[in-house]
Amino acid sequence: MFVPFAYSFQPIWNSSCPGMANYSASSYADVVKPELKGKTIASDLTKSFTYVNTALSLQEAGMNLDDLWTKLKATDPLIEFRTEPKMQMVVSCQRPLDMWNLTGRAFQDILKKPDLIKVMKFGLYKEGQVMLGNQAAVIKGAPHPNASKLFMEYMLSKEGADIMVVGEMMYTFLKDYTPPKEAEHYVFDLKKTKLLGLKDWVAAQGKFKATRDAWQAKFQ
Repeated sequence: MFVPFAYSFQPIWNSSCPGMANYSASSYADVVKPELKGKTIASDLTKSFTYVNTALSLQEAGMNLDDLWTKLKATDPLIEFRTEPKMQMVVSCQRPLDMWNLTGRAFQDILKKPDLIKVMKFGLYKEGQVMLGNQAAVIKGAPHPNASKLFMEYMLSKEGADIMVVGEMMYTFLKDYTPPKEAEHYVFDLKKTKLLGLKDWVAAQGKFKATRDAWQAKFQ
């Protein structure tokens, strides 16, 4: 098993929405400001491993999750799970700010409506960007193992990486990799950005229930 690609949740907002023209986000304090009341989205930890892993990584880095959830709750957020409907809320101004979404989703909407590139904005968290890896492996007993291995090798080539990076605005850890020009606006520089993970991703699952229970007690 290996990790060919990764992604990271970022704050994404629509600057054309009421009250958002001069908004910017570079820290978690920026996404829970009182003036954002009625404008935010809370990602549902009870339905997603990646949201829980992101929260646990931030906690491991020193963040007080209870304080973050308390301040987010005060903004009267709308609770949602999947990144696609959350992005639609941002685009439509129903909820112009999502603290945890993907620039790839914004890119996909911009492809449909090019003018959105002028108003869809992304931030980076100075506390650190949690990197979430996509694992891949050839399954034992696969009917075409050699073809599977060739596909794995292709994903680890620049040509294969370029397709995923441009299509989904994901990240590859290939040495000396440079994203294609089409992706430059949507991906951050791995060498210049503070990256976060978890000391033990497997052991972290033992904390899932307590983390979800604490989140649910706050929001539901």
